[in-house]
Order: sequence, then structure tokens, then C-alpha cells
Amino acid sequence: MDGRRVHLLRADPSQDAPPDAPTQLLLHGMAGSGTAWLDVIPSLVPLGPVVAPDLPGSIFGETTTHRTYEATLEPSVAFLDRLTAALGVESVALHGMSTGGMAGLRFAAEHPGRTHRLIIANSLLPTPMRRLERLGWQTLGRLAATAGPAVARALIRLWGRRLVERRGRARRWCGTACGDRARPR
Repeated sequence: MDGRRVHLLRADPSQDAPPDAPTQLLLHGMAGSGTAWLDVIPSLVPLGPVVAPDLPGSIFGETTTHRTYEATLEPSVAFLDRLTAALGVESVALHGMSTGGMAGLRFAAEHPGRTHRLIIANSLLPTPMRRLERLGWQTLGRLAATAGPAVARALIRLWGRRLVERRGRARRWCGTACGDRARPR
């Protein structure tokens, strides 16, 4: 779409779904991807078709980006508008978690006729800010949105394996020292 590779998960509606059911559009947070919704998708197919895209610029997403600032709200909403149009989706029930909730709220505000329902979980809502606060968030927020995904990927490459190994050692130690009741299941 638009010269980029878009990664998304899709599930067809179950036979119980109404024929005119809206598409369940699942939006993940900044540090996630569409796979964050894997456990939820089977529960939603009775409500209609399901689409869980990787938003551009997210840390673990696979959708390619043209610009580093695409991890911000406005480009995410524009991406959702183009994606739903490309998929031929007319009506959506938006499920948003964290940053995906803010993108879903903004999409619903800009496209009320295409939004059937809005479900938001664990999301911050923008509040009015004073001029100095807004300036700070614009500079630090842009820095975090630009550098954050690359820094997170680098840290995971550097320390990811060590953290997993350390957690495994801690579980083994606790299982030995604390008895059977503390062993991982």
C-alpha cells in the first residue's frame, strides 16, 4: 500500500456473524504489533471480520515506514484511513490498546460515519496543556518517537538473551529454595 509493505493479521467472520457486521479493527500500542491481539481474535470472529495491522513506526511492528515520525498520532490515523480504504472496509468497530486507543479515538473523530463502535483499553487521553508543557512534549515526544523504536531494538539485541537467561535462573532458584508451590507452570 502506497509503496510500503504492510503487515497485518486477518480472520474471516464465523458463520454466526451477521452479514453486514462491521470489521473489527484491532490497534496495538507503541511497543507492540498486531500479534498482541492473537488471543483475542478467535473471540471476535463471531462479531465480523477481524483485521489487526502493525501500525507504522511501532517498536515490534513489521509495517515499513517512509519517515521516522510515522510513529506519531496523525500519520497513524492517515495510515488507518488508507488501509481501510485499500481493504474495502466501510464500517469498523475499533479496538484500541494504549497508543492504538488514541489512534482509534482520533480515527473515530475524523470518520464518525465509518466508526460503528469504539473500544479503548489502557489508553491515555490527550489533555489541555500550557504552552511550555506543549513545547516540552513536542520536542521530547518527537525525540522519543523517533529514537525510541531504534533504541529499544538495540537494547533487546544487546541484553535480551541475558534477561531471558537470568529470569530462567531466578525461576530455577526459587523453585529449589521455595518448594514446589513456587515452581513455574
